Amino acid sequence: NLTIQIPKDNIKELKLKLNKTKVNYEIKVFYKDIIKRLSKTDLCISRAGSSTINEILGLKIPSILVPLPSATNNHQYYNAKFLSNYKASILIEEKNLLSGKSLKIIRDIISNRNLLKSMFKNLNTIAEMNSNDLIYKEIFKN
Repeated sequence: NLTIQIPKDNIKELKLKLNKTKVNYEIKVFYKDIIKRLSKTDLCISRAGSSTINEILGLKIPSILVPLPSATNNHQYYNAKFLSNYKASILIEEKNLLSGKSLKIIRDIISNRNLLKSMFKNLNTIAEMNSNDLIYKEIFKN
């Protein structure tokens, strides 16, 4: 099952593509209960803004992060890189998003529950550290 939050301008095109698959999905521009939904998810595919990173860390959600390349000082890349360095997330740059490699990553995660378990374990390791100090040191050293 997919829960997708996406800009209104992209909904029609995505629905056309998803309707050709056997995937159950729900698409909205905004979910008022996003934390509740995230707390029940196995994998989050998202941008890498600071709120998202905090939600991923707080809820310990394995993720694939696609940083917004136009973000100020490329901060989303560094946010995603932090989690990727600890193998708690997979970083895919937007320029590589539509490559076969990205599809393979998603297929590997779906077919290999051990990869999700490993990412979850690594998120717990990060949580055991003083994550705020660690995050700031990692992000702001760049």
